Amino acid sequence: MKINIILILIILFIYLIKKRPKYNINNNILPFGYQYTEKINTGTKKDFYNLIKKYGTNKDYDLTKKIDNLKKIYAPTWGFKINKNHKIEFEMYFYIYNPIDRKYEKDLITIDKLSQVLKINTDNKENLTMFSIDYENYEYPNYYYFTSTDEIKDIGFSEKKSKLNNHYYRYFPNTIDNKFIKYVDKKLINDDLSNFKSVFIADKTIRKFYGIYYDGIKYEQVKYFLEKYNYPIDILYELNKNNYYSVSVDYNKDNNNIEKIGIYGLLY
Repeated sequence: MKINIILILIILFIYLIKKRPKYNINNNILPFGYQYTEKINTGTKKDFYNLIKKYGTNKDYDLTKKIDNLKKIYAPTWGFKINKNHKIEFEMYFYIYNPIDRKYEKDLITIDKLSQVLKINTDNKENLTMFSIDYENYEYPNYYYFTSTDEIKDIGFSEKKSKLNNHYYRYFPNTIDNKFIKYVDKKLINDDLSNFKSVFIADKTIRKFYGIYYDGIKYEQVKYFLEKYNYPIDILYELNKNNYYSVSVDYNKDNNNIEKIGIYGLLY
């Protein structure tokens, strides 16, 4: 009798172990900084597929599936962008360092892995930290490089077709350079991430924009973000109220007009 009870308990234990949800580290990775933190639950690929279903095309869906099917532990960052004329754009960002110790990681989607499923230009330098593809013109990735870091900011730049595209700066919420302060909305900063460089500034040299990026903000902040810049609130309906997202807004350097916004999560 005792043996039967023990066997039943063992079977029950095995069943519960198999049924237990597996933890996915991508749930806690910041989409921009690509760092691990327990303080967020990152937006998922379900959100991205919802956005594609509503605003995209079959081509956008097929491209996403090719990326999604690549073997990986750490997921790439998806981007949903909409400009002042309400044109929709999709983008994917591929980091080649892991989110724990920020070292090179073979289990990420490298440029060589992506080139196995997409015909893309792979002409990049050795100090590459990440790259991205625009869905409309994915053959020519944007390549991003890191140059320096200190207790105030990180500095880097990006190139496309071997030409300088953007300068990048990443700040703690309390270390943002004065020349950018007027563009930053403190209501779009996640105060729980004060120990992370969670605010990014992109000096977009070709388009003459300033891009302001806020990492890991709450669903309610995304709602405020869409309402503030007068973009369709129904975008929000495709997102999960329990998730955190990253957002961006591009300002025209000449007149400070809003040119484009973006919402970001992870493809997991």
